[in-house]
Amino acid sequence: MVSESIITDKHCYSFKRISWTAIVVGALIGVGLGFLLNLFGIAIGLSTTTVSTNGAMAVAIGGFIGILIGVIISMGIAGYAAGYLGRFYCPKRNLGILYGFTTWSLALLLSAVITTQISNYLSTYSHTITGTSLVISSQNQNEEVKTNNTSANPEVTKFMASPNSLAYGAFILFALFFVGAISSCLGACWAMTCRRDD
Repeated sequence: MVSESIITDKHCYSFKRISWTAIVVGALIGVGLGFLLNLFGIAIGLSTTTVSTNGAMAVAIGGFIGILIGVIISMGIAGYAAGYLGRFYCPKRNLGILYGFTTWSLALLLSAVITTQISNYLSTYSHTITGTSLVISSQNQNEEVKTNNTSANPEVTKFMASPNSLAYGAFILFALFFVGAISSCLGACWAMTCRRDD
């Protein structure tokens, strides 16, 4: 009993303040759980879709709410896992924000790498199958969509986006990232207060 408490105290007050294993595990949990929850939200949103203007607006709002809930849950659990696994490395258990933010940052980097690879593959695959290309432009909204159906020139579909819609999209993306970072930090801080010895 005495030797067990000495080992625990020695482990708790070591000079190593950051457990990278805990952060990597938390980030992997965040990426995996976020992927599953986003797929679940997409499935629910697509199952309630109607082909109308009101249906498109409902899908957009429902999709945003679903992604927001998925981000909060997945990053909260990721931060909690990192904080729980790394709590023995923090003498005063005050590094929860650092654990949470580092976990969120690593999960964001992993998601960006995975998403880039998957989107490149899907873009190449869909271009090979259908022979179409997508061009998103924010210049003049009155330009006509140019298409060419000859086999030498693949079909090009041009989508016009206004600067306001691009700004709203960037703000929504910022809000999702900010909420994810806050959720991860809160989860890690909560886990750091756990006094249970495993």
